[in-house]
Amino acid sequence: MTDAIAALAAWKLGLAGVDPRGHVRMVSSNGPSRYKAGATATMPAVAGHARASRPAAPARP
Repeated sequence: MTDAIAALAAWKLGLAGVDPRGHVRMVSSNGPSRYKAGATATMPAVAGHARASRPAAPARP
């Protein structure tokens, strides 16, 4: 299953000319981001949301 998801992601990124093993520059545009609005961040082309989002507050019991 993991290989299938990786192949799908690589294919979709390839359609846009993005190397799935490479990096991309992204511009922050919202509040939940770990970066200020308008800031540019270089990130892996395939990355989880935790790389760009602020950590959530711990759950309270």
